[in-house]
Amino acid sequence: MINQLIRWRPPLSKTFLSTESGKNGHGEILGFKTIIKPSNESVKRHYQKLSETIKRFNAAPQVKLIKELNPIIKGWCNYFKSVCSKEIFSGLYNLTHIRIRRWADRRHPNKNKHWVTNKYWTTRGNDNWVFGCKYKDNTFELIKHPRIAITRHTKVKGTKSPYDGDSLYWAKRQGKHPELKDPIAKMLKRQEGKCNWCQLTFQEGDAIEDDHIIAKKAGGNNSLNNRQLLHKHCHDEKTRDDLKAIKAYKQEKEWQLLTKWFDKQNWIWVDDIPTLVTSHGTHKEPDCRGAV
Repeated sequence: MINQLIRWRPPLSKTFLSTESGKNGHGEILGFKTIIKPSNESVKRHYQKLSETIKRFNAAPQVKLIKELNPIIKGWCNYFKSVCSKEIFSGLYNLTHIRIRRWADRRHPNKNKHWVTNKYWTTRGNDNWVFGCKYKDNTFELIKHPRIAITRHTKVKGTKSPYDGDSLYWAKRQGKHPELKDPIAKMLKRQEGKCNWCQLTFQEGDAIEDDHIIAKKAGGNNSLNNRQLLHKHCHDEKTRDDLKAIKAYKQEKEWQLLTKWFDKQNWIWVDDIPTLVTSHGTHKEPDCRGAV
């Protein structure tokens, strides 16, 4: 039975490698140390997908290629960022860089490599090899595998249980989940696991939604400082208030446009009323006009 279990190996996307076990101060073996890393098959499939995408967009603009590659790189790295992937991330970046370099050189066979480098690569800080470009006043850059930070899985404290009543601990723990998006994790940490509307702690199974503190249609932006996490029912209540703010914002914008247009016109005060002046006189003449 044991031999059958040893021979049987389920298909995994992560490889488990056993290294030399550690020892305590007395030289006693503490046990096996397990290292989890992406499997060779998964790495090959990921690079093959990147290579096929680059080949498929040989004649496409640079911005189009970046938009296609970024979700592939980000999704794969986010999945494996909780295991030992640092060296593999670096190796994949090197292979991707070589493949993109070939893509760029083939597009300009009559240009030297220095010219091609200046056209497709820019400098950001100390990094002189940022594959990026500007398009419609926006900057697009290719995500580098090593830029995805390795985030270790945080173990549950031995004394904690979902039924012990410590809802704050479990709410904060949600923000440390390795598969959680970084903006959501930062907002959970900033809000200490609580809803910004009702100030109640998020519970397991709660419907949580991402909300703009100042609605985008009311002049707000999409920065992290203008975002918060709310319960779904709290979000519905806030939306009612946002509709009022949006209406007031639109009225203010219309008034500003009208004021800006009026300031460009030729006008004077007549009986405490701003009056436009035309070639035929004012639109509203004083009552005393023509009096002797």
